[in-house]
Amino acid sequence: MADIFYPDEYLPMPLMDGYGFKPISPLLRTEMTSGRAQQRRRYTSTPTQASVKWIFKTDALAQVFEAFSGMRLKMASPGSI
Repeated sequence: MADIFYPDEYLPMPLMDGYGFKPISPLLRTEMTSGRAQQRRRYTSTPTQASVKWIFKTDALAQVFEAFSGMRLKMASPGSI
């Protein structure tokens, strides 16, 4: 799979204010009808969720970013060729 590069030559970089990573629980918990709960691993490694913000000076730049991110997410998903 090819590497994905952010087009920083014409799109702004995300803001550093409020930037951070939050770990996501790798466990999935299901409440059973008996009242007990069942837990199982959803992931083999713990993923993280990043919180980032962008400010675009024009609507056109925001549209370019949305097109870029949508295309890249589609290319990165399993089974998409």
